This record gives sequence, structure tokens and C-alpha cells, in this order.
Amino acid sequence: MDVAPAGGAQPVNQTGQAVLDATLQVIGERGVRGATTRAIAQAAGVNEVTVFRHFGNKTNLIQSAVNNRFAAVERQAVHYTGDIEADLASLAQGIHAALAALGPVARSVFAELPLDPQLADGIAGPRELFGAVSAMLGRYQREGLLADEPAGSLIPAFIGPILIRVLLFTDNPVAPPGLTAQPFDVRGHVKRFLYGRLATPQADQRPTEVGP
Repeated sequence: MDVAPAGGAQPVNQTGQAVLDATLQVIGERGVRGATTRAIAQAAGVNEVTVFRHFGNKTNLIQSAVNNRFAAVERQAVHYTGDIEADLASLAQGIHAALAALGPVARSVFAELPLDPQLADGIAGPRELFGAVSAMLGRYQREGLLADEPAGSLIPAFIGPILIRVLLFTDNPVAPPGLTAQPFDVRGHVKRFLYGRLATPQADQRPTEVGP
């Protein structure tokens, strides 16, 4: 059974998908640099030759693993229906679930990839996910439901709080002491994002005060 590609992802069969999943698992345990093809093969239950036959080398393997995971989030979470709150709730839930599942992998990817330009250059999944999110938000802007704001500030405003939750609290041995992550409130997150970004903010529609 093939896994359908999307964006920067490549189609893979069940064995290939097992290798990609194992790649993310080992990155979470050892970091990008410490994730050897031998360890990945062992985690996937295959021999190292199978890894090379499917992906060629470690660089392509890591790129494929990250691209496929982000492509899956795009397929599952980015949908335009005309209901802005429902669409943003679906997006928030999908991104949070994906990042929480990645856990330590997310920290390793965001911390180590900038140090390896060759590896980072082939990872298009995050860029394509953010592009799809930008397109959806841009459509709501054109419809007058979101105030005009550059994607460069709009997307971080939506995704940033979700990412910070995951980086700080998911299996993080150096999480700030005394801080405990609360359950992710999808509706609350969407409401906070929309406040001040609605073309006519509902929060400002207060009853007129009547004097004595």
C-alpha cells in the first residue's frame, strides 16, 4: 500500500513509511546528528541496505521523514469551508496534535537544521504547510473576515503559541520549573487569535452606557 504524497513529500510503501517513522523516533532520541542509518534500520525492523535502497542516503532520509510528516498535517488540517472558526479550529488541532506527537523531534529539527544548510535546503514540508495556511488565511482576508495583515506576522501569531507549548512542555527535561502545561484549548486559541483581527471585532461591540 502506497502512502499518498503531498507537497514536498515522496510516495512510499509500507516499508518505506516504517523507515520514515523510525527516523523521527531516532531523531527524537539522539538528535539529527546522532541519528545513524544503522539505528534507524534497527528501529524500523529492517536491515540497513533496505534503508539505502528506499532513500539513498541519510540526508534524503531525514528530508523525506520531515516532509512526509508536514505533508500529512497539510492534508488533514488545512481546509477551506467558509466557516472561519471551524477551519481555524481544525488547523489548530491538527498542528498541535502533530507537533505534540513529534515531541523532542520538533526541538531537534528546529535547533539543528539551521546548522546544516544542505539538509535544510531539501526540507520543503514546513514551507509548504505555511504556504497552504497563508493561502487559506488570505482567502478569508479577501472575503473581509480577517483584517489585512502580512502573512509574516499573521502565521506566527497563530502557530507560535502552539509551537511554544510543544517546545517547552512536551518531554522537555529543561522545562521552566513551576510551569505546567494546561490542556490545549482549541476554541480559546482560535478566539484569542481572531480578537483584534476580525474586520469588525465583536469584542468591541459593547452596550452603550446610559448615564444616571
